[in-house]
Amino acid sequence: MATFPGGDWRTVLSLSRLAIHPSVPKNAASFLLRHSVREIRKDGRWKCLVTYADTWRGHTGTIYKAAGWTYVGETKPQRAYVKNGVMVARKAGPRTRTHAEMLELGAVMVGSFSKHKFVLFI
Repeated sequence: MATFPGGDWRTVLSLSRLAIHPSVPKNAASFLLRHSVREIRKDGRWKCLVTYADTWRGHTGTIYKAAGWTYVGETKPQRAYVKNGVMVARKAGPRTRTHAEMLELGAVMVGSFSKHKFVLFI
């Protein structure tokens, strides 16, 4: 299944960094996702939404499955880094840091992990 409808990447919006603290009510993530998708639909610019569930954190994408998103498979494994117990992103603005740059920052590689990829056509 293609992520880019008709090959036009400009109609795809990537949803990232959905974080829900364990102390919030069980339906908080579903509520946030449902209302976010509603607002995105109103905007009218996007034909496809894409998001990922992080296997490193043990996520399987249950919220996306329950919300009717289509599972399209796993991504190629990518290195994950932590510093002082906190994940450090490889993305730094418009570029991606190299392994050497991550180590220079004091980050420690904890392994390579894939992500579950989901799409929603709107």
